[in-house]
Amino acid sequence: MWDELAVGVLLEPSIVTRSEKMLVDVDTDGNSAGYGNTLCWPVGAGPGLGERIVNVVREVDVPKFEEWFVKTLNGPSPGAGK
Repeated sequence: MWDELAVGVLLEPSIVTRSEKMLVDVDTDGNSAGYGNTLCWPVGAGPGLGERIVNVVREVDVPKFEEWFVKTLNGPSPGAGK
């Protein structure tokens, strides 16, 4: 449920229990075996090639996420009753 979890973090950030700032980049060298891989380093330890500081979510409250997810799916549809 990776996509669902990403949306959950966006819409219900209180499910995040641990996160940290890191330098992040993506391998866009189409000739490498790591093409498309997400690369990350501690802030201050990257190669200095344009990577950006982002907030990386390390842990979430899984029961809280599951409760939010089920509640959201069972809620009214957007535009219902119009």
